[in-house]
Amino acid sequence: MKSKITLLLALLFTVLSFSQFENKSYNLLKDKLSTYILYDRVFNLSNATEILEKEITTSDFNQIYSEMQRADFLNRLPDYEFIKKQAKLGFVNNNIPLSILITDFETIKQSALNNQNIILNTENQYVVKQNTDNFDVHSINLVAPLLDKSKCNKVNFVLNENLVFNTTNKTIQSIEANFNNGQGFKKLTYNQEISVTFLKVGSQTINFKIKFTNGEVVNQTAKFNTENNSLSKNRSNSFAPNVVNTIFSTIPFLGYGETAIGGTGYIGLAEYEIFLDTTTGVLDKPIFLLDGFDPGDARGIPAIYSLMNYGTGTQNLADDIRAQGFDVIIVNFPNYTRPGTSTVIDGGTDYIQRNALILVELIKQINLIKVGTEKNVVVGPSMGGLISRYALRY
Repeated sequence: MKSKITLLLALLFTVLSFSQFENKSYNLLKDKLSTYILYDRVFNLSNATEILEKEITTSDFNQIYSEMQRADFLNRLPDYEFIKKQAKLGFVNNNIPLSILITDFETIKQSALNNQNIILNTENQYVVKQNTDNFDVHSINLVAPLLDKSKCNKVNFVLNENLVFNTTNKTIQSIEANFNNGQGFKKLTYNQEISVTFLKVGSQTINFKIKFTNGEVVNQTAKFNTENNSLSKNRSNSFAPNVVNTIFSTIPFLGYGETAIGGTGYIGLAEYEIFLDTTTGVLDKPIFLLDGFDPGDARGIPAIYSLMNYGTGTQNLADDIRAQGFDVIIVNFPNYTRPGTSTVIDGGTDYIQRNALILVELIKQINLIKVGTEKNVVVGPSMGGLISRYALRY
């Protein structure tokens, strides 16, 4: 069996670092803008100037919103944490929140820099030397679900008025949606749920139409995913989230100095608990977190989870990752009595190979029940790192 360790955590920290980045060198350009949003101020991950040709995903919308919010000199948009909170409320309320972002923004023309119409002063601040045509103006009109999938093909969508963001002078007259289920375009009413039954499972295309009072009409497409409900039920019967489960390896290992009838060795035992993401509640992006060297099983699963606390202790990395749509599976190697014997095994100090073979079996089982083809992520400190390496090379 071959698996790959995805460097997801490193990437996550990189993205979070960039999301906090704001270049103050552009502050003196504020009064030269017509939109008061300068895209050059933030690190560009979404390529928002080219987004019009794309089908918008939840991730696209979140990234663009975050960038526009931080690029706005007037701070007209709520912090991105507000969007995350509304997505979580939708999950709790069993509906899919929709959000709208209508904004104009500007970028510095390359010619303005080449011709030195905009220059850096001695204090490393950009200033306008000549008041010519120095900026390109861009417009985006986006609609997207704040959750990217549903467990079944019957979905309740809702467009709450507090999730409609408009920094322009245009006024929305109406918003319509075609869920491509044979019902055509339906008018969306603020704060009212609309029940939609999709005709198939899998990837869905939703067409939106925004009409403004000035006669302008904007069409935009978003992506959404649905899962077969019967498959979800079958999967949920195969494992128990938020419950400590026991798993045995299926491949025995005979350690150095051990003897066994037939010489085949002994199987191992571990405990694991699945903490599903807090966005969809679907097991589709598993991150395995293994315990390290732990004589006497001093750290149980709750203690391992709490080791992810940071800052003042009120923040937790596992919680943050789950809010990003990833599922955390904590694996502990407890004390146990070897089946068929009276021998007590200290799992936290047992052979690396035997514990690794338990992980091999767990990954196999999770791969059978998880949704999609997302690569697994395996993280393990100290001895947990050695266990993961052995298992992934097995």
